[in-house]
Amino acid sequence: LSLILVCISTIIHSVSSEYSVQMVASSSFAPCIDSPNKKFLLKMKKKNGGKKIPLSRKCKWLKRQSKRKITKLCSKDRTYKDIKPAKEVCPSTCDTCDDFASLSPTTAQIQSNAPSTRSDHPSLQPSDAPSISSYPTIEQSSTPSKSDHPSLQPSDAPSISFQPSRSLAPSIPPLKKGLIFGQQHQEASAEHFSDSVSWFYNYKQDMYGDWQGKWADENNIEFVPMISHPWLLVPGTDVKLCYFEDFYHLTPVCTTQDVIDTLNNSVAARTVRPRYLLGFNEQYNHRPPKGRDMSPTQAAHYWGKYVQPGAIAAGLELVSPSSNQGDNAIIWFADFLKSCYDKRDDEINYCDIELITKIAIHNYDCRESYWEETYNGKNSLFYKLMGEELGTYSGKMDWMDYLHARPLWVTETNCYWEQFYEGVPHSDSKKQCLRISGQLPVTHGAGSLSKMESSDKIERYAWWATWNKQPKPSYLTYFDGGLTPIGKAYLNPGDPSVDCEYTGKKVMADTAKLTGVARLGTCPTTGTMMAQWIGVEGSTGTFTVEVPKAGNYAVNTSYIAAAKGLDMNVRVNDGKDKIFNFLVSGRWCFEGNTHPDGNGEPTVVAMELQGFKEGTNTIHLSQGTTSQVPVIEW
Repeated sequence: LSLILVCISTIIHSVSSEYSVQMVASSSFAPCIDSPNKKFLLKMKKKNGGKKIPLSRKCKWLKRQSKRKITKLCSKDRTYKDIKPAKEVCPSTCDTCDDFASLSPTTAQIQSNAPSTRSDHPSLQPSDAPSISSYPTIEQSSTPSKSDHPSLQPSDAPSISFQPSRSLAPSIPPLKKGLIFGQQHQEASAEHFSDSVSWFYNYKQDMYGDWQGKWADENNIEFVPMISHPWLLVPGTDVKLCYFEDFYHLTPVCTTQDVIDTLNNSVAARTVRPRYLLGFNEQYNHRPPKGRDMSPTQAAHYWGKYVQPGAIAAGLELVSPSSNQGDNAIIWFADFLKSCYDKRDDEINYCDIELITKIAIHNYDCRESYWEETYNGKNSLFYKLMGEELGTYSGKMDWMDYLHARPLWVTETNCYWEQFYEGVPHSDSKKQCLRISGQLPVTHGAGSLSKMESSDKIERYAWWATWNKQPKPSYLTYFDGGLTPIGKAYLNPGDPSVDCEYTGKKVMADTAKLTGVARLGTCPTTGTMMAQWIGVEGSTGTFTVEVPKAGNYAVNTSYIAAAKGLDMNVRVNDGKDKIFNFLVSGRWCFEGNTHPDGNGEPTVVAMELQGFKEGTNTIHLSQGTTSQVPVIEW
């Protein structure tokens, strides 16, 4: 066969370059098969010493993955030395045979007559997304008006619909799942999700540190900038750069050009081009005059003056201010849309609701049935309530058509606030894991995330949060990047085989050394011994733990705190005491004889502690700033 191909190659060499290009694409010359023994580059993983090493896999491993994961991996271009990307090593699985036919030695000679420039090959042209320079900028010295800037007219505003970067992978719906980062996050937290998310945001207009952008670009993950409040931030920090005009008379005051420059710079810094701009964050929680959130009218004014022209100039689609099904959120969002609609003909800072193409939702419930009833149909609760608020305002008869035409982005969700009421603790990481992995089918069905994945109404979602310094049991990872039970379920939503147990060895309260009036008591809810009164009248409790190596550890702690604001001093070995705040969990588990609703139950939160040495360590608990103290189970 090789002799025949060489002969044919010689014949083709004498014909026109146009014909030779056609022949290169022919499967007769480049059989489409995966390399049986070669491995492709999966990702670069950071070792404990900080050095990154390549992780690779064979094509037969790739074939066993989900279609969406195959699409994700086959879209990557990165190589490491002689380790190539999946689309080159596994062209059959990635469906990239035509694109890499020229890699065959037999066809290399044929391709020598092919055109050599990108402009000669339409298939190799860059994305159709317009470059930043093609958008208008607004002079710093003047305030934009519709007459001064025809490009900002509602009727002439550019169609904000962009093609994603060229992908050689099969045409499969993009991943809905995203991540939320903060300033304290580490790259180790993100690396778990490199192949399962397509986007992330951080409530800012650009990145915290260098690693976020590098991680995103290397893994073909889109950054979504956000203007969460009426101000801009200094790049890479939480420091205010400037404030929108008349916002409590704070200075310095932002100009429209400041917003345009900030967003253009953010877009230009990314290899994977951002396509969206997230709008204001939860402005319905602390409304004026008591709170300092924006009123709907004020938000619509800022939207027209700052957010909208900034998005147009940077070529970004607009995602609405966040809302949900609650009364305050429904009223605020409906009033915002009304106010924006009223400003559609404003000569200076017009506001165009048609430029909002997605609706952001924040909701904290993990029941599959809840998401079906609240957001998934034309008669679901969110749309019903919005319809009642909007009615036929200003003679507009098609408000419901407007809402239904816009996909939902669930930009914050978890199970933390689900069915929370006095006496019942917030769900800890294990319980939230069970809910979103489909292991509580009677109450939660397959879980909220499975519903979001299957819903035609929901286009994207992100869990709050990947990690946060607040001691809440709702995070995907611990500070060092290790997966929590929730994190394991987030990788595999709706999968009942996910292991939701906490890792490590439990050190029970009955093994602790107690001093003073501290004592053990049996919790009727769990049937286990719990340490009471640690910290009262100088009492202490000391737990002995073993760790495999020196470093910092997340210590999951099971406790009950029936009152708000309880804390303890926590110390590792001979280190410094650190105040640790325990969130209220509900009723004490010892008051079943006196409380009509019976005993309470414990919850679990991770204490992020420092200063462990290899081998045996002590964790010392003592009184903090409060007279009441939690009771500890393990």
